Order: sequence, then structure tokens, then C-alpha cells
Amino acid sequence: MSLSCCKKQSRARITLLGPDTKSTNTMYTRLTKSTKERNTHARHLETLTSLNSLKVSLCNVECHDKELWSLNMRFSDGVVFIVDVDEDKLDLERLLKDRMDRHVVLVMCNTRNIGDCVVESAKDWGDRVKVVVCNVEEWKGVDEALRWMTDMLSGKSK
Repeated sequence: MSLSCCKKQSRARITLLGPDTKSTNTMYTRLTKSTKERNTHARHLETLTSLNSLKVSLCNVECHDKELWSLNMRFSDGVVFIVDVDEDKLDLERLLKDRMDRHVVLVMCNTRNIGDCVVESAKDWGDRVKVVVCNVEEWKGVDEALRWMTDMLSGKSK
């Protein structure tokens, strides 16, 4: 006899973060296939979903509070940072410094001009951190980036 209430419901927990809340919300809504209108006062949303055949608990933090970000990262296996290439002033290195050994980190540099964008290398952050250029609104480059994340979390890339 097994108790279903005590089973871990997902293989991994992925948190979406970033100063570009429109893009994090777009990604969360598309990945969870959510069609209902959400509570606009919510700061933390979490849904069980399947991503590239990996059962994940997908979390979206809708604020810029670095303390809340840190708390969510602490309990996550993977972190996706979505930053706007044209406007971002976020110091990712400082924010990620303590997380790189424990988490799989995907930095998605969101821009409408994918072909014109050049992103500096990830400063030797190791194989658990990947920086990609994408367009979340048009969903260009997103699936490939998320495939890397789920492969890393499921152990396929190790």
C-alpha cells in the first residue's frame, strides 16, 4: 500500500525570475497552458506541469524583491532568469554567485532583435549555467533553452 499524499509530486522545481515580469508571465502562462485570468495581486504562482517529458513544479515570482527571489531559489532545482537585453541593469553575477554550485541556471536574454544581439560569455560560470538569446513574446529560442534546462535536471546532460 502506498500513500499518494506522501509522494513527491514532481521531479524538479523550476523558478522563473526577472525584472521583465511581462516576459516571465508570458512564459508561465504558455508553459502551464493557463487560460483563466489570474489574480493580479499574486506575487508567487506555482503549478505542477510537464516540460519536455519532465514533471516539474513551475514557479513564477512576480516581483522584484531580491529576498523573495532568494527564498524561491533556495527551494528550486533550476532557475530561469529572463532579462531584457535592452533595459537590464541586474547584476546577475552577484545574484547567482552563491547559487551556481547548487542550481541549474538558465539566463534568457530577451530581445526582439535576436540576430543583432551579442551576449558576453557567462564568465566561466561552469556547465550548470547557460546564457541564451531569445524572444519570449514570439517564442523564438525558448524551446531549445528549456530543453537544455530539463536535460540538465533529468541528468541527461551529465
